[in-house]
Amino acid sequence: MLMPLSEKIRLFFRLHLLKLFLMLLKKDKTTLVLNKMNQSHRVSVYLSKQIKSKSEHMLFKNLKSGR
Repeated sequence: MLMPLSEKIRLFFRLHLLKLFLMLLKKDKTTLVLNKMNQSHRVSVYLSKQIKSKSEHMLFKNLKSGR
């Protein structure tokens, strides 16, 4: 395909910018997924701590009452 050099350069930069843009989109999606995973991990850690403290509280209460 015969094109003037300036047209080839313009096309090259358009493709390069498109590639960079797609890489940024992919990175954003990856970051979004990682944030969601981190958020769900923090929620599970919080819930396990709540359950642990609740069970320790009940155990201590049962020991105090002599059961």
